[in-house]
Amino acid sequence: MTVGSLTIPAMIRIGYARHFAGAVEAAAATGGQITPQSWARLRSDVEYLAVPYQTIIVAAICRTFMHFFGVSPDSLRGKEQKIKKKQKNKKQKQKKK
Repeated sequence: MTVGSLTIPAMIRIGYARHFAGAVEAAAATGGQITPQSWARLRSDVEYLAVPYQTIIVAAICRTFMHFFGVSPDSLRGKEQKIKKKQKNKKQKQKKK
């Protein structure tokens, strides 16, 4: 529940913009709600819904992959390159001093 108070400042320190750090934290928190919290909870879903266990597992895996692969790859790739370039420039400036 309080992970954002640690991760957002850490992301800002290493060079991510404030709005981007907040967006990443929001996406991760949403993913935590979508991803099944425990396999025991899935067992209770099987009993409650009267659906085969394999169906519940497939649905849980599908929704997890759809969320995390849909949110992250493209948005993070460009940002990583910018941060690496920024860090490289910073190191070059320090060497000149």
